[in-house]
Amino acid sequence: MNAKRMAAVVDTHTSGAPTRIIVGGGPLLKGETFADRWLDFKENHDDFRRFVMWEPHGHDNMFGALLTRPVNPEAHYGIVFMDSDSSVSMCGHGSIGVSRTLIDLGMIKKKEPYTEVVLEAPAGLVKVKVEVKDGVVGDVILQNVPCFVQQKDVEITLPSTCQKVKLDIAFGGNYTAMVPADQFGFNIDPDEIKKMIPLGIEIRDAVNDQITFQHPTNPALNKIILTEFTLDAPQGEPKRNLVTWAAGQLARSACGTGTSARLACLADKRQLAPGVWFDHAGVTGSIFNGSYEPGPKVGEFDTVIPYIKGRSYITGFNWLIQQEEDELADGFFIKR
Repeated sequence: MNAKRMAAVVDTHTSGAPTRIIVGGGPLLKGETFADRWLDFKENHDDFRRFVMWEPHGHDNMFGALLTRPVNPEAHYGIVFMDSDSSVSMCGHGSIGVSRTLIDLGMIKKKEPYTEVVLEAPAGLVKVKVEVKDGVVGDVILQNVPCFVQQKDVEITLPSTCQKVKLDIAFGGNYTAMVPADQFGFNIDPDEIKKMIPLGIEIRDAVNDQITFQHPTNPALNKIILTEFTLDAPQGEPKRNLVTWAAGQLARSACGTGTSARLACLADKRQLAPGVWFDHAGVTGSIFNGSYEPGPKVGEFDTVIPYIKGRSYITGFNWLIQQEEDELADGFFIKR
């Protein structure tokens, strides 16, 4: 066999959301800071992203995490997130999947009742507590980076219909457009998904075209990545969401960064007290539990430290192979 490139991966899902974790064969990233290394990945190794995310090795809704060397000595591993469109600064479901995998593979020593994992992502340090009972991994609790609402009641215009849309811009590790679903009459039912995906992408692009903003301490974070349609629920029932990103991808879970952004909004509106947990349901009906504590000031913004609880499972081990004579092995993407 004439192999041009090989990569060892572990496939997982977190509440239905896939994470392909690259444990071998990835690029060695260069840079003194982790931001430099992220930039190196985006500018010089996008061919690797396409190789592991796109068909024939992946699919349009694939998500990935490259394990790499950390810069911060507190971290066990650095982590670069990617999808079929680009690389993103943070992912909650991906961090949960990576943490479980590191423990199950013995890359971090298992301790009961909790094993602590620290990951360095482009958005900052991500701290994770993994429940272990009788040697078996259970719930994973993610402590996200400081999150906040940056702009409230923003109004944009949709180019396709000239409709005005009101939304909040929140940072949950990625910047997210928080859009009440009832503004469009949506109940986030399965038969509405085909309408909501292209609308979510149009909203994201419209915000990025019409509104200017950037993270107070990380100027590279200056674009909406996610559109999150939100739906409140009667007392005692899960709040619901639907999250779109990239070229029309749909979050299967309630989305860890999306849940973090929603926690920031709930805290800002005094609708959820610190330390109180709420249930957040994604399109599959799977649940993330979310809570928060007050965080430090980031620039002019009051922040929250989100806690996201979920479960992840390993679904497979694979060697991805790129053969010299395979014309499609570099990867291809068919936009829907």
